[in-house]
Amino acid sequence: RMKNKLLFIDIDGTLFDHSTQSIPQSAIQAVLSAKKKGHQIFLSTGRPYADIDKEVLDLPLDGMIISCGAVVIVHDKIIYNTTFPQKELKDLIQFMLNNDIGFSLDGIQKNYLSKEAFDFLSQLMFKSNEDSELSRMMMAKNNRYPYNEMCTTDLKQVVKISIFTKNKDACEKLFKNIPTS
Repeated sequence: RMKNKLLFIDIDGTLFDHSTQSIPQSAIQAVLSAKKKGHQIFLSTGRPYADIDKEVLDLPLDGMIISCGAVVIVHDKIIYNTTFPQKELKDLIQFMLNNDIGFSLDGIQKNYLSKEAFDFLSQLMFKSNEDSELSRMMMAKNNRYPYNEMCTTDLKQVVKISIFTKNKDACEKLFKNIPTS
């Protein structure tokens, strides 16, 4: 008799096939088979919760490590959640705004994007005009909102920052300004 194990599965390129934009049936069967044998299934991904597809969430998961380890959920209960210190976060946001560095501030339920990041993702995901009403509606459906709509409560829930820029000098300047403690 095999001892029950904890199985950790990444989403992108492991569970989710980007070429078909779906989870292969073989992967679904493997997860169901492991679950039936008594193993526990956990996602382990850099994605924030808001970016996890419904198709993935519909699997019989026992928990998740999300947002590059900033949040751990076991049996639908958050057991670990580390957010950014507010002063340092506000300073970092101001630095990115001042230096035209696009960013996404990821919370557990919502992501807030600077104009550059919002336009980039809107174009990538929906092939939509940069600042259209349709684009804003589609982004909201995917739990992505413009940074200027962010409130203090949401700022206190930021667990991960992603940057969007082609400016290497700005990135190097940013990395030198990130607090290390």
